[in-house]
Amino acid sequence: MTTSTSARRRADCRKLLRLTCEILNLPIDTCACAVTLAEKLYKKVDAEEETPSTSDARAERYAADIVCMTCTFLACKLEESVVGMSDCANACANAAHTLERCGLGVEQRAVIEVSEEEKRESREGARLAGYGEDEGVEVGAEWVIVGGRYRAYKARALELESEVLRAVNYELNFDKPHAVALHLVRLIEGGSDLAQATITVLMDALFEIDGLTTGRADEATLAAAAVRYASKILDCERTLRRSKDGRVWWDALGFDSVSMDEVEAMVMHGVCERERVVAKLFTTEQNA
Repeated sequence: MTTSTSARRRADCRKLLRLTCEILNLPIDTCACAVTLAEKLYKKVDAEEETPSTSDARAERYAADIVCMTCTFLACKLEESVVGMSDCANACANAAHTLERCGLGVEQRAVIEVSEEEKRESREGARLAGYGEDEGVEVGAEWVIVGGRYRAYKARALELESEVLRAVNYELNFDKPHAVALHLVRLIEGGSDLAQATITVLMDALFEIDGLTTGRADEATLAAAAVRYASKILDCERTLRRSKDGRVWWDALGFDSVSMDEVEAMVMHGVCERERVVAKLFTTEQNA
């Protein structure tokens, strides 16, 4: 797989994760955990050698939608968000359909085969449950994952879950830049508005910028850059707490200004990319 194709796959997965997390209304800890799991899995997969004969199979095996489903469900378990796999599967499928409608669809999705016998069982189950002939669970919208199709998705996700755990070496205590950012906001007396803006900015960066959770920026600098950029958006920089000798908070706390500028540029790019996606989603809904 080429570098550009790998980058596109990672970007597709992050887009799916963001919308899936929004559909499920997951808390910040779970969202950050999900994107970290996906990024670490793809980092390991992309580093492994592949031959032309296995390239297509590997691409489908780590398709964005099945990785999204798996990492969302695993993150829910790790962060104690009570969400079932069925909810994760259907939210991910719904997210993929929504992105497809507005021209932001994923390049490759998992191929989930369902046998004719399973289809018949699902239709019979639907009949016994009181659904009409045309409302069978295997018939209808492709973004509704139930019956035999759900069982096939679940089997793939559980198989992939073990690979995700190996990719992170079973070390499940990840960096939490959002926690650091909120601590910084309290320290500089930024208030609730800055806290909310910072979390929004940080989530935009994590879901839109490649590699932020796999070493491209350290946890503390990423958090500080998000706080500083959010304060610029709110135009509240002058009201924030300074040191006794009048230095700005990031200087007083020992952050490197060059690193801050570099990471803040990435954060700003993430916010701009998110605005582009939201604009597409909004326009599609308005025209529907």
